[in-house]
Amino acid sequence: MDFAKDLWDKARSIGIWYRRYMYYYFGYLRHELRLPSSAYMESKKKDSIKENNLSEIEKHIYDGTWKVDDLVSINNMTTMLHEAVVMDRRDIAAFLLRQGADPNIRDRNGMTPLLKAAALGREFMVIELLRNGVNPEHRDPYGNTPLEKAQLHEEWKVAEILMSCRSYAKTNTKWFWPPDI
Repeated sequence: MDFAKDLWDKARSIGIWYRRYMYYYFGYLRHELRLPSSAYMESKKKDSIKENNLSEIEKHIYDGTWKVDDLVSINNMTTMLHEAVVMDRRDIAAFLLRQGADPNIRDRNGMTPLLKAAALGREFMVIELLRNGVNPEHRDPYGNTPLEKAQLHEEWKVAEILMSCRSYAKTNTKWFWPPDI
């Protein structure tokens, strides 16, 4: 019995020593060394976009902990670009597009960032997405193009932008924003 008690005391003292060592030298305890769960990382991405914290997003993308097309919400299958468009975070959307985010990616409901931007009247987002090669003729699951979405939601400035892009595309073979507009 004494042997078991001695063994327990030694193990306990080693555990206490280890926790003190880790806290003293590294500033955290052993259980804090684990990687954050995916749900925590999703909420952190969404919070960074909601707070318009571009520096945190840049830091995580540059050090490789986040990918540009990572999901922000597993339930809706939305990416950071979808959320930046919905929350009207221009700097974040422009940064994500510069880093190679896929502007044609669809969420669970079949919506692309351009369809969301057109429905919400986000003129800057529509222009940025068109400059980054989004096809303005793609359709949502109900068969509506971004132009029809803008008209449906009475976003006339966005509809005008999309109509000018459509007329430009008829004379040229590539889908991109005309440089003179």
